[in-house]
Amino acid sequence: DLEEGDYVKAGQLLAEVETERFKLNLAKAKAELASVKHELERVKKIHNQQLVSTDTYDKLKWQHEVAKSSLEIAKLDLKETKIIAPISGYIAKRYVKEGNFVEKYQRQKLFHIVDQSVLQGILHLPEQELSKLKVNQQADLHLTSKPGNPAIAHVERISPAVDAKSGTFRVTLEIYNN
Repeated sequence: DLEEGDYVKAGQLLAEVETERFKLNLAKAKAELASVKHELERVKKIHNQQLVSTDTYDKLKWQHEVAKSSLEIAKLDLKETKIIAPISGYIAKRYVKEGNFVEKYQRQKLFHIVDQSVLQGILHLPEQELSKLKVNQQADLHLTSKPGNPAIAHVERISPAVDAKSGTFRVTLEIYNN
């Protein structure tokens, strides 16, 4: 059972949503595809003999395509019952506990994982400094927690937009946390 503060590796199983409903949906989709495929093969033979209309045959071909898509969606839904860590890092927040009812889990957060190997900081600098900065430029950070020992960062992003109220622009710095 993973909790906040636990370290997880990319690809690690974090949780699994109850799979029974998704397995049943997959079986249903397979059966529907097999049924439509069988009917399509039967109608194709008699269509070639001009004993069934082209419209009927075309509708059945489209039903076959829909059934194939439904099967792929059912496979994807079943696959997504396994909640996998997308990155290595620490669980900063756990939004769900075992036994909670999770509906539409694809659209809600279950875990918040942070990678602390690279930290980001946002600075708002006066607009006259804009021309002096460039991406990947080194920046020395003088931290009160480490007097006389500046941390080395680099400029990750520079926003070209200047805030009209404050006269500042946004700079994102990255620092390796070692």
